Amino acid sequence: MKFLLVSATVNEVAPLMELLGFEQRKDENFFACKYNNEDFDLIITGAGIMHTTYYLAKHLKKEKYSMVINLGIAGSFTKEIKPGTTVIVDEDVTADLGVETETSFLDIHDLKLIDKNKFPYTDGKFVNTTVINTPMLNSLKHAKGI
Repeated sequence: MKFLLVSATVNEVAPLMELLGFEQRKDENFFACKYNNEDFDLIITGAGIMHTTYYLAKHLKKEKYSMVINLGIAGSFTKEIKPGTTVIVDEDVTADLGVETETSFLDIHDLKLIDKNKFPYTDGKFVNTTVINTPMLNSLKHAKGI
């Protein structure tokens, strides 16, 4: 299998890069390694949705992967999930894509700019339908993201 790891910054994945032995390849944003007979590529995209989308789309036009995993440090709105906890995000919403009125926030679905059930959305959410049956991943907490 061939895996692509995606991260906004090197600092967010530096310990993993060292552990797996990633080496820089092709350009300053692309790294690769072989670990347990599996191929891992890593791209560093820069912070934010725009950078991630650009670099990921550009890269996926050239390469095919069995799985793409987005890694990074994120915060939590609940104290149940401590900083540094690894989670699987089951669903995600674009919580800042819309307009703010005097009394509320209207997202792109409220504004009827995108139907809430048009691909890739399900009821206005990105739903993670990937099923991975490994003991390590099965032990992780599940969370919702924004």
